[in-house]
Amino acid sequence: MAKVKTAEQEAIREGFNRPEKKWFVSRRMAWANGTRFCKWGFWTNYNEVAISVGIPRTTFYGPEVPEAALTVNFRMWPSRAIVFWQRKRLLWIGEKGWKKGLHA
Repeated sequence: MAKVKTAEQEAIREGFNRPEKKWFVSRRMAWANGTRFCKWGFWTNYNEVAISVGIPRTTFYGPEVPEAALTVNFRMWPSRAIVFWQRKRLLWIGEKGWKKGLHA
């Protein structure tokens, strides 16, 4: 006797078989991922923009944690700009109080 699949089971199966979205845009945020030319991605909440490019030669965390070779982060208010290459900070412009809190 064959099992009868419910609508909920069919919806779950279709969700697993659906490919992952490459672009998402809403009123609160937008993000995208791609692999053309290199692995890249960006995320924004319309006040802050984070751009990541490439894959580092050595990864610090497990495969489930995304890491990028170059990360650029800009925020409008309060203003901030940060650039990372692998795990080294190249540029930090903005909130000095928060930066001092990291060393305490």
